[in-house]
Amino acid sequence: MQYEQNRDSLQKHLRKKERKYDNILAYGKTIVPPYYELYIMLNPDKIFEAKNEKEFARDTLISNKRLVIFCQPNKKSFSTSSKSDCRRIFRSISTDKKYRDGMPSMFNLAKRSENRYYQGLKAILDYPVKGRNEEFLQLQMALNFASFLAPAPIYNKLLNKFPTPPVNDSLEQVIKSESIHGYKKTEQQVFREAKKHPLVMFNENHFYPNHRKILIS
Repeated sequence: MQYEQNRDSLQKHLRKKERKYDNILAYGKTIVPPYYELYIMLNPDKIFEAKNEKEFARDTLISNKRLVIFCQPNKKSFSTSSKSDCRRIFRSISTDKKYRDGMPSMFNLAKRSENRYYQGLKAILDYPVKGRNEEFLQLQMALNFASFLAPAPIYNKLLNKFPTPPVNDSLEQVIKSESIHGYKKTEQQVFREAKKHPLVMFNENHFYPNHRKILIS
């Protein structure tokens, strides 16, 4: 789920909508299937009801205030699983101060998903994070799962968000002059160097699928 954080962008988006929304606490849209928009409103002026089977709306009271959750799937790619997502969001609402105590960590979610890469990616992206440290951890773990789905737009989008540290000029020149291009040449060079040592350790960047290809093959 990608949440809108800019007020002006949100207002511009709302002006294009047929429905009128107000008192929005959060607005987000999914970037992986199922595609839908999520609106969370506090004490809106209007009553929100689903106009058709594709929409999902829940209106409830929490601490004497109306909390409305409204989901509107993308018309071009409607899926019944979008309503299941929205029901799960509504059922997970908690007002307790320790609401996150019973939640699994992102590491537990990753362990549960194991080789189910798309399921793991979706679980990590939907996980509620707070602060820069958690956001960065979420990005790293999402990239790890997305790399197994590459090439894919979601992988490229996440990779572009990952900060790349500046490379020292002298180091860059060494890499350019000493680098080996081509799978066969790389494989032969690795084997030649490996024979010189009793123990060889491969260090890969989990975000780049080409780093693990040589070991898999």
